[in-house]
Amino acid sequence: MKRQGFIINYLITFAASILVISALGYLLGDMVKDMSTLFSLGKLGLSYRVIMQIAILSFLIAIYTHILFESNFLNEQLFLHKVIAMFFISGLTTAVFIAVFGWFPITSMKGWIGFILSFLICFIVATAGMLYKYKKEEQRYNACLKEMQKEKPYE
Repeated sequence: MKRQGFIINYLITFAASILVISALGYLLGDMVKDMSTLFSLGKLGLSYRVIMQIAILSFLIAIYTHILFESNFLNEQLFLHKVIAMFFISGLTTAVFIAVFGWFPITSMKGWIGFILSFLICFIVATAGMLYKYKKEEQRYNACLKEMQKEKPYE
């Protein structure tokens, strides 16, 4: 299976995170800018500080992805186990970032509900994309294998 480079994986994670957070900021930024450092500029955009925080978080998630899905470290684990581990590790890491950087007050029930919903949606979309990619690559490899078997049948 073709493996993406770590840098490409990191850049995809970072770009997707910026796009999702920017869209949320455009929709909700002015309403929550007084209680969230993430959206402190309201609809005007993201601060450099927040962009760097997202860059660090994306880097950590890319490391987790590399360890779980692309390295040989956990090669024997089922894909489902890797997805579950990724869900909890990346969710916990993001929760730590929320608390440390004050993306929203940790006592805000609305903030946590919003985080959980957006995290679940993004995680499901990312997992579905990864599954789709793996299935397409598996089909391609199986087609190549059948072609090879036609050309040189095993004795």
